[in-house]
Amino acid sequence: MKITEENVVEQLLQKNEKALFYIVDQYGGIIKSIIRKYLGNLEIIQDECFDDVLLLIWNNINYYDKSKNSFKNWIAAITKHKSIDYQRQYNKF
Repeated sequence: MKITEENVVEQLLQKNEKALFYIVDQYGGIIKSIIRKYLGNLEIIQDECFDDVLLLIWNNINYYDKSKNSFKNWIAAITKHKSIDYQRQYNKF
């Protein structure tokens, strides 16, 4: 089945791994730019944060509510909060 904007959430709910590839293709640039905003030039940490964002999307897709927010904004919010978590963790050292 082809993953599209209309069925990506449903496919994530069904745990279709191809939906994650779609997210990387469609939203990867947005995710990376948000991570860069908060983590600067820490490329190693950025990659780890990117992976954690994808994992959060995968594990928490059942909390997405399209009546409250667009899917793109939901992903951006998850990315922002995870990036801030990484920033706080890094600043402890």
